[in-house]
Amino acid sequence: LPFIFGKPNVSEVLYFKKIIDDSKFSYDEIKNLYFFKSKRWDIELKNNVLIKLSANNVKQNLDYVFEIMKDTNFGKTKVIDMRIKNQIILNG
Repeated sequence: LPFIFGKPNVSEVLYFKKIIDDSKFSYDEIKNLYFFKSKRWDIELKNNVLIKLSANNVKQNLDYVFEIMKDTNFGKTKVIDMRIKNQIILNG
């Protein structure tokens, strides 16, 4: 199980887990979850990639990230920032 940082209540964790389960991502790929007071999450994967999610459209954003990571040009990207609407920011 991943470590959870921040102070989410149990219902927020269960709801977020359901979103992950409904997405293309596997819960087994996750190393850490970070919860913020703004009700948004960051996900650190076991391959040390950090995904910064917005508070909205979480499942859709996770599915986009999954597709990005399958691309052979993904390479050494370590941060995928999905917090800004209609933008995906990749940092190495």
